[in-house]
Amino acid sequence: MKSHTWLKNALAAFCSLILFVGPTEARTGEKALTFGGHTLGEGLSDFTAKFPSAVCQSPAQAALAEVGTTLGLPEKPGLLRCLVDGPIRTLAFPSLNVRFAAAKSCVRAIFNQKRLTNLTYIVEGSAADDLLTMFENQYGPVMHKYRADDGSERISIDKMVGWAHGAEVLNLSFMSVKNEVPNGAAALSNAQVEKLVVLHLYDRRYE
Repeated sequence: MKSHTWLKNALAAFCSLILFVGPTEARTGEKALTFGGHTLGEGLSDFTAKFPSAVCQSPAQAALAEVGTTLGLPEKPGLLRCLVDGPIRTLAFPSLNVRFAAAKSCVRAIFNQKRLTNLTYIVEGSAADDLLTMFENQYGPVMHKYRADDGSERISIDKMVGWAHGAEVLNLSFMSVKNEVPNGAAALSNAQVEKLVVLHLYDRRYE
């Protein structure tokens, strides 16, 4: 499904603003959390080897390049934010044939002293149920937290689920995105809806 430039930028801004707020309800498990072959604490060189096109800057510089504002983020020594723009040719989850979304910065990571503390994937929602089943098999049942809408006419969160292991948290956000239409807001009700899944893994000690 075609994603327009406006929509890519809007989704990037939306994710930059919300993804650091996880659900207040999460089930604590015994397994360390991981996805896409990534674990918290992995080295910067391991990440850039997998995503050689990643651009790594301070969080404020990255936000300015991505959404045109620093979002008030302070400069902190040793803190890097890495963004990977699509299209990414490799599959996000090969066993499920899940592809990265055509969104701007569909992979984002934050490193503290070159160690991963925060990772986000934005993937196509065609295999959302399979993704949820895969993580439930790995980490057990989840506690669901629903959000009706974020106030945007174009982007809404249908459901969030989460797991926790000590300070580690893994969230899945199931999103509906209305594609841009030529006649503006009046035609939004007839716009095609794209389903996306946002996966967010982070260490609460660094939030």
